[in-house]
Amino acid sequence: MPRRLPYNSSLDNCPDGLHLAVNDSYTSASSYLPFPSTGVWYLALRSQCFGKGGPEPCSTAPMVNVSLRLTQCSFGQCGQFGQCQLFSEATTVFSACVCQAGYRGMTCSDATYGLSKGEQLQAVYLLTLSNLFFLPSILLALHRRFFTLAAIFTFTFFFSTFYHACDTNEVYGLCITDYDTLSFCDFLGSVLSFWALLVTMARVRESWRTLLLMCGALVVAAVQSDENERHNTVAHVILVAVAGLVLVISWGLEMRRRRSLFPSWRRYLFCLLPGSLLALTGIVVNFSVTDMSQYQYSHSFWHFALMLAPCFLIPPRPKDIYGEDQATSIQSILSYNEIPDAAPASHDYVNVSERTPLITPARGPPAPSDRRVTACIFQELGGDTARVYINTSCIQAGLCLPTY
Repeated sequence: MPRRLPYNSSLDNCPDGLHLAVNDSYTSASSYLPFPSTGVWYLALRSQCFGKGGPEPCSTAPMVNVSLRLTQCSFGQCGQFGQCQLFSEATTVFSACVCQAGYRGMTCSDATYGLSKGEQLQAVYLLTLSNLFFLPSILLALHRRFFTLAAIFTFTFFFSTFYHACDTNEVYGLCITDYDTLSFCDFLGSVLSFWALLVTMARVRESWRTLLLMCGALVVAAVQSDENERHNTVAHVILVAVAGLVLVISWGLEMRRRRSLFPSWRRYLFCLLPGSLLALTGIVVNFSVTDMSQYQYSHSFWHFALMLAPCFLIPPRPKDIYGEDQATSIQSILSYNEIPDAAPASHDYVNVSERTPLITPARGPPAPSDRRVTACIFQELGGDTARVYINTSCIQAGLCLPTY
């Protein structure tokens, strides 16, 4: 080993060196060197003795113990507002303090931009309680019998609440399980809610809707399983765009079949337009605010806008010609009668205008006089409508019940 410092350096002229000093009063000294680079390190020692008249030669060399060790963060300490975490990049593993509540520095001790206790509690309450805006959409989905959509909304509401309770602040936060699980479930529920809402709005058969919901859930789960892809906005936009394309195509085909606007212009004006504008405003506000000190406000507004938008966008429950739920109406007509498997081929059937229905859905067991008519009813399911016919030997009529 060389007996001197390289590049003509000395203890008095070592710009990149780490200086320590001990004496009779301070017999030990230590220092923390963050992220030391690889290479050859040199240690130089110099002793100085002082007498009554000032510095003088040392009669004996002092004994010095030097100890070097690797430790996580600053001796494993990151203060009250930081947490020491391990990171890996290629073949390098390193640790660093992850600061919270606006604190900065190697050990999260710089309080220049730190938040007070009141400000920290405000951020926690805003980001967690703003999820309550999802409750009206959940209740509306249940009321209109879109139970799968309501279940997805409830999943998102639950995990978004506890993810932000865990993520917002280490001091005042609450984690019901590990952070990575909460993060995965929150992002999964958020993207899947967009997908499920658009698929529910689409004009497709129930079997196709179930298939689309399942495929969407599998694809979203596969994407969100990679932690690095959870904040990939492009992947989320592609998934939502595919669901939007299904919606547009299904509505276009329905307009072609009906040869009229679908849905009605009133629904476009009073439901789809305000719901879309509300969701778009929430997206723009959330992604346009880059100042982390305003995060709790912008993201809380995101919750407000995106969670209330489904109240305008969830489609109405399908109605039959009597203004009642279709499945309930068919059940009430057929529940007390023996239904033949198929219509007799020797009879003709006609559709009855919606303004002149010939029978009313039964509310209980039919009277004996009604049995002569209702005993001839049979159900035919297929295509885009469910038809309930009455045999022409009883009354020459047919009731066409639209599914939407």
